[in-house]
Amino acid sequence: MKNLELYPLITEKSAKYSDYSTYVFRTNADYDKTMIKDFLEKRFSIKVKGIRTAVFSRKATNKRTNKTKSSYFKKVFVKVDSGVKIPLFEGV
Repeated sequence: MKNLELYPLITEKSAKYSDYSTYVFRTNADYDKTMIKDFLEKRFSIKVKGIRTAVFSRKATNKRTNKTKSSYFKKVFVKVDSGVKIPLFEGV
């Protein structure tokens, strides 16, 4: 299994999700749910109950004359058993 790039999203809204044992990550849009689930279960030794994803499309930006587009990304909502904590979100 290749290394997945999962970045924790720590916002006020994602902190509310953590009260319901749901954690939010940002990742590349190419990864699917099974890859993400297998990676999280091996990396953090947890049991994942469910995964929801949302894909965000590119946005055009114009900084003076440089027209660029942001990259695609996927937001991943990971539901775990109650009482299980992911160490990345411990101080939130």
